[in-house]
Amino acid sequence: MDDYVEDVGENLVVAIPAEFRHAGFRYSFDVVNQKQINAFALPGGPMFLNRGMIEAARNEAQMAGVMAHEIAHVALRHGTAQATKGQTFQIGAITGQILGAIVGGTAGTVIAQGSQFGLGAYFLKYSREYERQADLLGAQIMARAGYDPREMANMFKIIQASRVDAAVRSG
Repeated sequence: MDDYVEDVGENLVVAIPAEFRHAGFRYSFDVVNQKQINAFALPGGPMFLNRGMIEAARNEAQMAGVMAHEIAHVALRHGTAQATKGQTFQIGAITGQILGAIVGGTAGTVIAQGSQFGLGAYFLKYSREYERQADLLGAQIMARAGYDPREMANMFKIIQASRVDAAVRSG
């Protein structure tokens, strides 16, 4: 399974458009023996795919869709950008806490809590934007590698259905 996943990953990496290639990145693909449907990539290229995700895919293109999406996050440097924004969030939250303490009372509490809520909502917007960007570049990578990009959407439907099933079972 490791060799199979590595071959699919290498095929996708070759298909990354030139403007999104980074000489220092070293893509690698490792299977994690976990039943959960999940995959993630770290800045610089290491990717980890849970066995459950591979087993849930109905065909190679669906697995490649998840992998292309994760490769796109790496190529677009989303991990690094999110870390930088996280530092800004911490500074803004601390500033809001200090201002809230200076103002004091109910107004101070509103300022302190509002700064955390507002900044959190702001970063959630970026998270959704990153997902949209990864979907678009991932679909492009898939097509360039010879896969049907619609299979990415089909796999995301499988993932969503599994989450709904898990939520129903747990509660």
